[in-house]
Amino acid sequence: MTLRAVVAFALSALAFPWISGCERSVVATEPTAGGIAKASTIDQALLQKIVDAPDHVAWSGRRRFESHFVVQGQPQTLVYEETLTTDGAGRFELKPEDLLVPTLSTNEEALFLLSQSRRAELLFRRRDPTVRHAQLFLQNYSAFDSGGVVQLLGRDCAHWTVTGSGNSNTWELWIDLATGVILKFEEHDPAQTLVASVEYLDFDDTPDTANAVWFVSPLQESPLDLNQAQAQLGFEPVKPKLLPLGFRLDRAERVVEPVDNRTWARFTYSDGWNEFVFMDGGPMDQPQIAQGISPNADVLRFAEVGSWMLADGRADSRRILAAVRGNSGLLKLLVESALY
Repeated sequence: MTLRAVVAFALSALAFPWISGCERSVVATEPTAGGIAKASTIDQALLQKIVDAPDHVAWSGRRRFESHFVVQGQPQTLVYEETLTTDGAGRFELKPEDLLVPTLSTNEEALFLLSQSRRAELLFRRRDPTVRHAQLFLQNYSAFDSGGVVQLLGRDCAHWTVTGSGNSNTWELWIDLATGVILKFEEHDPAQTLVASVEYLDFDDTPDTANAVWFVSPLQESPLDLNQAQAQLGFEPVKPKLLPLGFRLDRAERVVEPVDNRTWARFTYSDGWNEFVFMDGGPMDQPQIAQGISPNADVLRFAEVGSWMLADGRADSRRILAAVRGNSGLLKLLVESALY
């Protein structure tokens, strides 16, 4: 793999027999209306723990991330280790530690690790699939418990299998019962080929945070009131009018980036498990004529990196940025539904 391919993946990103006799209460959900039957046999209290863990549980651990993806039609593999520390109050430190695959020069590896550290929030909050809303998750996914308690890193864990609608990917999760932290996950495509995995190599739920350097976002971020959007942003934002089945608007935010001081409307949508993001940076000045492109031309670049599809550029004379797990057709539909 080239450095360019590795860094491209970093830029995109744009997380799971040892049976014991301990038993846990299990509930079964009924199929939802609308023809999307979602039956599950999981502990709903543990489900809510998963949702709450990132902001309400303190832990630290070194973990290994593995991804198999495609860049310019060529299959690639990325494996690296990172250390995550949280304080139980929403603060976190994510330190990339060691790039294992591919083998790069010392300088190239340092550049990759630096690029990851600068995207700590993206990696912590969005990279790995996880339960983001318990009830929405149950409406859109089926989750089945293996039926016992398994041991991972000497801790009692539940082992779940999560599936979506139709011919979707599947996820296996190993969830720490005490904290709700997903200690291991594996994602497989419909052909059962491994897409991605994260596994903790060690885990401490009473971490020493004295020397932690908590992440501080360089962005200015605040909630966006859609009824006051013009006043908050200086323009009326656009957002997708057509959404994938099961998705809903989770949050709207005003974001100001420090480089060119552009103000964005950022819309995050969720189906309880996955997310996609659509950002509108408002009207753009006419671009300079370059490489035969008309001053009035829209230039929207689409890229595929792993399971993420990205759109970035100018569309309908607006600055647009969008990222979705899925296919390019879905991403184009979302962008077009926002603009036209």
